[in-house]
Amino acid sequence: MATTSFNKMVASTSEQNMKNINNMLSFAQAHKTQIFVDIISEGKTIHQVRAYCIDHNKSIVRLFIQIKHEIKLPQNAEASLLFYTEKEGKQIPCNFISGIKNSFVHNGLFFIDVAVPHYIGHSQRRTCVRIPITKREIPNLKIWAESQPKGSDQMQWTAIQDENFDIVDISTGGMLFLVSSETPLAKQLKEGSKILLTAIFPYANKSPLCLSILSTVRRYAQNAQNPDWFSMGVRFIRWAYLENYSTWNSIPDDNGIPPLSNWVFQVMANRKRGQEA
Repeated sequence: MATTSFNKMVASTSEQNMKNINNMLSFAQAHKTQIFVDIISEGKTIHQVRAYCIDHNKSIVRLFIQIKHEIKLPQNAEASLLFYTEKEGKQIPCNFISGIKNSFVHNGLFFIDVAVPHYIGHSQRRTCVRIPITKREIPNLKIWAESQPKGSDQMQWTAIQDENFDIVDISTGGMLFLVSSETPLAKQLKEGSKILLTAIFPYANKSPLCLSILSTVRRYAQNAQNPDWFSMGVRFIRWAYLENYSTWNSIPDDNGIPPLSNWVFQVMANRKRGQEA
């Protein structure tokens, strides 16, 4: 099965201006912004902690971790960071996933160094904040691409096999994927291509949210850090409940799919509660 590391998955199709990244990190450091950190190993969250950025440079972000004991980190562990900056009086959620470079204890306090990212996801629209996500958190996700077979003038839906794609992040208005160059569809996909998704979004204490979503490809380019994969950003354009898939709902504005917003922010709330427990 094809796999890819989390730090490769967050690469943007075009690297963000490093000055903007520095400004976001400097804001978090200067304002002592609380950062919610998921420690990830082999695609699974193994620790959830709260942290503060105490320093950063061109290579690393140094985090003070608010715990009373040292955490033993597996080799190749990664960190998913969620924090808020501010613009014009509005909170802007920011997130990125990065490799853990080092961890150490100093004067009884625990610190982690993570690599400075090439891209920090952010949105001034709270309902459309993008959060890093894994396949484990969206079980049974299936995707199909509209394709045109050779010698045919008719379009058809062709499945992209599970081993040929990974999920980078999600918002109520779209998703970012990696698509393996090994799949024949990789060379057919382009901006404007249609993508069909079906997924089960689980809740802890109630029935899961089961959706079918029609999307259009907004960005498609070879991944900057891993040329064996393509980055594919899609925007949701219509949606339906799987149990009533004959009734499709349009998305008339930039606020995305209303029922999906509840799920996205439950994920964020669960991560925050994990820090406070």
